[in-house]
Amino acid sequence: MFPVLKKRYLLKLKTILHSNLTFLILIVFVLCYGIFILKYHKSSYKEGQVVLTAKILNISINEKKTTLTLQAEEKIKASSYQNILDTLNLQNGQIVKVIGNLQKPASNQLPNTFNYEKYLLSQKIFYELEIKEIEVIKPEISLFYKMKNYIINRTNNLKYTSNYVQAFILGDKSGISNDYKMYQELGVAHLFALSGLHINFLSLIIFKILAFFNTPKKVQYSIITIVFLIFLKLTNYPASLYKAVVFFFLKLLNKILKLALSNVRLFVITIMTLLVINPYFIYDLGFLYSVSATLGLIISLKRVKQNYFKTTIKATIIATLFTLPISLSTNYYINCTSIINNLVFGFLVTFVAYPLALITFIIPYCSYIYNIIIDLTITLAHFLMRFNLNVTFAKMPSIIIIAYYFLLISYFVLKKQASILYLTLLLLFVKIKPILDPNCYIIFLNVGQGDATLIQTPYQQHSILIDTGGKYNVDLSQNMITFFKSLGLNKLDVLVITHGDFDHMKEAINLASKFPIKQVIFNKGKYNELETSLIKILKEKQIPYYQNISKLFLGNYTLDFLKTSLYDSENDNSNILYFNYNQIKMLLMADASKRVEEELLNKYNLSHIDILKVAHHGSNTSSSKKFINALNPRYSLISVGENNIYNHPHPEVLDNLKKSHVYQTNKQGTIIFKIKKNKLQVQTSQN
Repeated sequence: MFPVLKKRYLLKLKTILHSNLTFLILIVFVLCYGIFILKYHKSSYKEGQVVLTAKILNISINEKKTTLTLQAEEKIKASSYQNILDTLNLQNGQIVKVIGNLQKPASNQLPNTFNYEKYLLSQKIFYELEIKEIEVIKPEISLFYKMKNYIINRTNNLKYTSNYVQAFILGDKSGISNDYKMYQELGVAHLFALSGLHINFLSLIIFKILAFFNTPKKVQYSIITIVFLIFLKLTNYPASLYKAVVFFFLKLLNKILKLALSNVRLFVITIMTLLVINPYFIYDLGFLYSVSATLGLIISLKRVKQNYFKTTIKATIIATLFTLPISLSTNYYINCTSIINNLVFGFLVTFVAYPLALITFIIPYCSYIYNIIIDLTITLAHFLMRFNLNVTFAKMPSIIIIAYYFLLISYFVLKKQASILYLTLLLLFVKIKPILDPNCYIIFLNVGQGDATLIQTPYQQHSILIDTGGKYNVDLSQNMITFFKSLGLNKLDVLVITHGDFDHMKEAINLASKFPIKQVIFNKGKYNELETSLIKILKEKQIPYYQNISKLFLGNYTLDFLKTSLYDSENDNSNILYFNYNQIKMLLMADASKRVEEELLNKYNLSHIDILKVAHHGSNTSSSKKFINALNPRYSLISVGENNIYNHPHPEVLDNLKKSHVYQTNKQGTIIFKIKKNKLQVQTSQN
């Protein structure tokens, strides 16, 4: 009787899963559920001081701080700039009492750049905790965490290559962060993240070992299920690995129950399952890369069944094509050598680096040999970096991404040969779109307590960056470069340094080292130490630089440098810039004080200014009532850091500007003025 019932229920299940209507209902339900959770789900906590009892899920240590992933009512990322491990023997699995301040993670200061808030959301983490006190209240830990701590300690004790072994076994890439950036530039970073590649390799090894001992099939499946579930928990459930494990299990069930479901259907069920478990996976780049690449390989599998070499080449090309929009939406360039890089590193990682990491973990004496392999890998990466050929693309609109995937799928599924031509034309359009734009843009970058303003003239003929901002112990330049690339920029025509203060020009040194700049303009007066450091880089890069000029010609327009006396103050010797575009007038005041304002009123006719970059971040040393009334600015911009120690902007300045529309970078983020003919439009990156 029971076999008959079992067969009947399996037949019903098979019928349901083969139904297109079932899949349509499933997809609609998951989409509605995901949208609801993303929009309405709230954290259990609020900002402010809290006392928490939590379990330690993960510990990460670098030179500056210790970071803990804690599980209380929900997951929290907690950190301390004091090395708390010096006083407490903290271990994964311990229960701790923590006192500290909860705060929302920072979102991206510049549009189109890495968003740390969404990165944490992808792990269902809504808050960061700044640890003030921590106490272990239950030092005993479970068997699982004893095993995890043992694995971590074993990898840490490896003489040479602990960071790489830990990356391949536990997915912890913090120890290889510098090398990982290089792999990202080469387009091969996904090979160093735990994914389907590692699951397939592990399953092959486990099945081979179990088959060697004539283990029954049911026992094999049970063992591999337990191993993979433990593996997932050990690695803290990374999205790409989670997807690989769920997909593997569904394929296994499909085989055992003889459901005869296609890989496409199994893959859709996998994605829907994961998005129900955690809708925030949609923010995880690793998840998006993995889903896109796997989908591409599944739907085009019939076209790559040839010998190993041809299959590898085609699979690499397919994965690259299907992940291209994600790469362009993240890095804003195509690495034309990435396919070759993937072929080289794909073989090296799959058949050498990853297997040897497992062997080194089991036999630590192999660490010396593994170190040689890793050194060769890094040397090879440095060598291939010389041949990197990156082509910059501006941010792709959503409609273009949809069109791209529609054409790509139509080529592989419907075999529409013309789709390749349309794809090429689509990418060409994205590439040339910025130089077809007839509008002028003035962008006030949110760089915290500092200044940075970008002017883009029509058809992207000229790009001028005025100041670069600067923070102590923080490199802002990489995010700035990413933002420039998202606009389609691959160079700066001019970098203007208004004056030599740290918060106005510190990042100029990093930018000049990393990003092409045609020329640099300094203010009047003697060069200070920071300016001298920049000039040293400029000479090395053979970038011409000038000082105290009067005009900068930008095609049919000019950027005027207003002349004032030579003062005994770096702030008052600032370059003050005036730009008139189609009767839209802008004045950038840098850090000039009230005495400079008085001189400007006496020398120039500065009335009815449309855009005023308020001097000195809204300090009351500038922006006198007389000066503001004379300018009568339509819009006023204050570039200022959130919760800054100077309490900028000053209430007196805000009162003087009350007739103007005031924007602050600490409130509205990056502020973009678009000048279309003689009309002015304003857009901000934050509400």
